[in-house]
Amino acid sequence: RRVLFRSPMAVISKVIEEDVKLRVRQDNPKGGRSRERFDGYMRAKSAKEFVKLGGSKGDLQNDLVKGHVWLLDDETDAEMPWSKHPVVVKAKAGKAAAKAEAGKTEAKSEAGKAEAKSEAG
Repeated sequence: RRVLFRSPMAVISKVIEEDVKLRVRQDNPKGGRSRERFDGYMRAKSAKEFVKLGGSKGDLQNDLVKGHVWLLDDETDAEMPWSKHPVVVKAKAGKAAAKAEAGKTEAKSEAGKAEAKSEAG
């Protein structure tokens, strides 16, 4: 099973929050309860509408990975790889930047402790 990246739900949440335009495949490939949900959200034109029509964050993540849902370019409405959509790229970069900043802060804190210990000793 393919994984989007380290924290996919944070990115999926951003896609929903930004109400990214999308296109859902119109032939239902699913079975069981997920088939019923797909029937509900297959007419969605945006990420918020996808959720409003019964899709979950997990459904959106799964359907993007499996190619049942495509994110659309904001200007042209052309289907584009989900990983290249500006909202996804920005959300992924934000997570990486936050993690890097947290690492810098921790390193500074450790350096400060070492310096204080050296001065005290």
